[in-house]
Amino acid sequence: MKITKFLSLLLLVTAFISCEESETPPELVQPTFTATVSPDNSGIYLFENTTPNKGEFFSVFEFDIAGDKAAAHNEGTVTYEYSKSGNKIVTLTMLGDDGYLQTSKSISVTVVPVFTAFDSGIVLNGGLEEGSGDNFTNWNKFDNGSGATMSEETTIFRNGLRSLKVTNPNDNPGEQWRTQFVSDAIATTVGTTYVVSFWVKGDPVIVRASTNANLGNESYMADITTGSDWTEYSQEFTALVDSTTIVLDLGASAGTFYVDDIRVVAK
Repeated sequence: MKITKFLSLLLLVTAFISCEESETPPELVQPTFTATVSPDNSGIYLFENTTPNKGEFFSVFEFDIAGDKAAAHNEGTVTYEYSKSGNKIVTLTMLGDDGYLQTSKSISVTVVPVFTAFDSGIVLNGGLEEGSGDNFTNWNKFDNGSGATMSEETTIFRNGLRSLKVTNPNDNPGEQWRTQFVSDAIATTVGTTYVVSFWVKGDPVIVRASTNANLGNESYMADITTGSDWTEYSQEFTALVDSTTIVLDLGASAGTFYVDDIRVVAK
């Protein structure tokens, strides 16, 4: 009796296994997916693999040619954040026992910079965001015979949406004052030391900060040789009067460079 029951159970298991082995494996079909931009951030995209039976295969998203990858065979969406605008090629690859299939799409990504308010200390509009065109509120531009141009730049900036673009056609050794960017007067305390900081990017050039251009009580700071990447430079001065203008002397070197995020604080 026990042997009969055992044989019956063995036959049942064998039949189940045979049935499992005879099932037709799922067919790999051409992959499909959706790409949706996030409503909160223009650089973030949500990708969803919409291929039937996706859970039966290994699949992966590739977010640009030879770019980052992420598994796509799980439920839900895959999130990817782009840092730069442009046309991006997204590819979904699915692997089966007999090979693989791919689908690619081109998406146009526009990354809108997220503005972070800049604390410019006691100088007004140090972030250079206020103004329009080539005018910067609370700042004046002086070409003292250098032939330089100082203009608005809206694609290269450290923060916000604009910076100052400076193009000097000629070298003027020792004559930094040939190109000047000058603030409105700010209240200062005589005898107090202040720190002037500013960011520069572009052709390596010689720059410096000074105060009160042509007013008879100027302070001149040391020359700085800038680098090609955004770098912050800081200089100090001691106030000689109770109303001070901040001057960036930019005319010593030929080249094109960018200035942004100017700050003045008491030390």
